[in-house]
Amino acid sequence: MSSTVKATAGLTNHYVELYQKHYGFKPSVNGYKARFAFDTMLNQLEVSEIKELLDYYFKTSSTNGHDLNWFLYNYESLAVGMEIQRRDQEQQEVIRSQTEQRTKEWRDRIAHRDTGS
Repeated sequence: MSSTVKATAGLTNHYVELYQKHYGFKPSVNGYKARFAFDTMLNQLEVSEIKELLDYYFKTSSTNGHDLNWFLYNYESLAVGMEIQRRDQEQQEVIRSQTEQRTKEWRDRIAHRDTGS
């Protein structure tokens, strides 16, 4: 069994595990179709990146029941959404840190003023 076949089987199994954990039962998966679709994805992404996308997919709300076919045809837009969310979280952390620093400075000024120094 080649490493690509193992990788695609591993990705399919990862999807099944996530699905079963989320919904409580195993999905019906066309392994042949999944194998070739994941193989195509492996031309652009690493196995770890695809697993990260699958994890992200199951954290999102889904009107299609986290359908594998939807994921296979829309993973690029999902990756864009994941990157936007990551950047947004980083920006929120910067703003949170700046706000914390300004609050500390303001409290120090108030405390210094109240002591009469």
